[in-house]
Amino acid sequence: MFRGSDNSGDTSLFISNDYGLSFKNVTVPSKVFSYIVPNMWKSKYLLGQAGHSAYLSKDFGETWSLVFNNQLVRSIMWDPLQNAQGSSQTAIFAILQKEKMQFVYSEDFGKTFNMLVNGAQDMTFTDSFIYVGAYDQALGGSNLFVRNNIQPANTKLQGFVMCDFPFGDDIQPNEYKIIDDSSGAIWLGIQMKRADRFGSVYVSDSSGGKFTLSKERISLMSEYDFAPFYGLKGAYVANQVTTGTNIQTIVTYDNGGKWSNFDPPTDSRPQKGSSLNFYGISTYLDVKKQYGPFYSTENAIGISIATGTVGKSLSFDTPAAKIKTFISRDGGKNWVSVYDGPTIYEIGNRGTIILLANCSDETNQLSYSLHQGRKDSFMDLKLSETSYDIKNIMTDPDSASTKFVVMAYDNDANQGLIFGVDFTSLRLPECSDDDHENFTTPSILGHTTTFTRVKQDSECFQTKELPGQSTQMLNCTTDDYECDIGYVQASPDGADKLVCALQKDFTQPSYPPEWCPPGSQYYITKGYRKIASDLCIEGVSSQYEPTWVNCGGSPSSGSSSHGWVAALVILLALAIGIVGGAFYLHRNPDVKLNFYRKVGIIKEFKYSTLGIRPNSLADDEFGIEDDDAHIINDDDLRLDDEF
Repeated sequence: MFRGSDNSGDTSLFISNDYGLSFKNVTVPSKVFSYIVPNMWKSKYLLGQAGHSAYLSKDFGETWSLVFNNQLVRSIMWDPLQNAQGSSQTAIFAILQKEKMQFVYSEDFGKTFNMLVNGAQDMTFTDSFIYVGAYDQALGGSNLFVRNNIQPANTKLQGFVMCDFPFGDDIQPNEYKIIDDSSGAIWLGIQMKRADRFGSVYVSDSSGGKFTLSKERISLMSEYDFAPFYGLKGAYVANQVTTGTNIQTIVTYDNGGKWSNFDPPTDSRPQKGSSLNFYGISTYLDVKKQYGPFYSTENAIGISIATGTVGKSLSFDTPAAKIKTFISRDGGKNWVSVYDGPTIYEIGNRGTIILLANCSDETNQLSYSLHQGRKDSFMDLKLSETSYDIKNIMTDPDSASTKFVVMAYDNDANQGLIFGVDFTSLRLPECSDDDHENFTTPSILGHTTTFTRVKQDSECFQTKELPGQSTQMLNCTTDDYECDIGYVQASPDGADKLVCALQKDFTQPSYPPEWCPPGSQYYITKGYRKIASDLCIEGVSSQYEPTWVNCGGSPSSGSSSHGWVAALVILLALAIGIVGGAFYLHRNPDVKLNFYRKVGIIKEFKYSTLGIRPNSLADDEFGIEDDDAHIINDDDLRLDDEF
């Protein structure tokens, strides 16, 4: 479905039921839809918002009926609950504009509804969580409410919990950003002072409601230098500011429970105390550099590419001549240098093809490897007779194709250029079982996973999806636990036993909790919690797991803790590379399409991040008009155009 509108006050829908072979034009009179949201369970069900009214279609846009009759609707969306059953498949969340904004839930298309959060201002969601920002009249700031879409908490607010942070109500951060939530926990960046070029990252428990500090001084320019290691759920790479403009690259394989440095390549002759440090997204977005950041993809398990240097730290001012491009095939445990200089790169055909280009100088050459980046396997490919500034290299969102798009800029003509590169002309054979091997990940979140991938020495194209994976759960160790909210680590990293001490001035919660219906349970913390999405079993679990207590049916008289104390507006922060007019980057495999379609962009974005920022605008920052055409399909879940 395409949506368009003009000055007539009507909306035109162009609907196809045959995969785009033909379209039918349906005019919806007297309504200008700002957005249309398809239902993930019912293929013909749509929600649309026109002005302050919301509408429902059960026939993919042919006819529409009013929902939430006689209510002013600010925003609306289907409940993205995973594995929904019955009436919850068509349940709706909305923010209604009354004397106070109200976040409500309805299972009968707005005929009746339950008010969940008073003072609601904004809402948005990913596959994993829903986020609702609400004004706190008592404190004069805002609270953040979240719900886990896969395993909602047992609360009277339809699974929503109010976020709890280890800093007090008197502290008002300058900026918040949702960095990632694909691993079952929410990673949140918080900046205390606008002048700082770094912030602190906090990680939540599996409910998304309780946050603890994971790492301070994470590099922040326009975006945090913080990236998932795609395919290795729970593994992240970040840049930590040491002094001035110097950074060190750190990696975690347990959702932030423990951080370490990357070991230098064995042939680099490193000095004592040196590590391998990489540039991040902020350097790629710097128009004067645009070096490729740390990069991985979900469909080439274990493979990652990055630009950087070996040393005690890495400076943003390091000369390009001292920078190299590195590749790892084993989840970052071992690295090899494959190119002298900073490059831009892409991984294709499920890892069998790696294509890169120099990005510090104009060039007419590309380099490619058909052996997953083995150093002696790179070959040159002439792109054109004229040298250009290579801005980006892309392939399909699944990294399965043998075709690539190279985006370049002609500085003399002041215009952007696009080149196509197709490796199918090499006529390599299709990969067979003899070309496959098993790759077992490092221990991540209490388990290892064994994948099938193409051998490095094989020269073939993987035309089909690779076989499935197998998981081996491990015994719990101290690495599978972290300090609970209100507690700080008192033991050194690497110690045999984790020790967490009660944080000064932290007010412990009262028991039983305020919401404790008979038949349910609550837990009393020992000061520790298992890292979100950790699958470990037995081992040292009895030392760290909380004590569970049955509810007696009587509510507690204790008061609940407060959430955020700064007014916030939830919006997304897109990493956009400008080439000529604009070259939009693509692909963020775990976060998918939800946030990006909000501003009318169809595909996922390479090197992109999510964000929320207090007191900001949304559409106006990106130049998206209400009458821009949109493409809608059944997995396109979108939100309102104004947060």
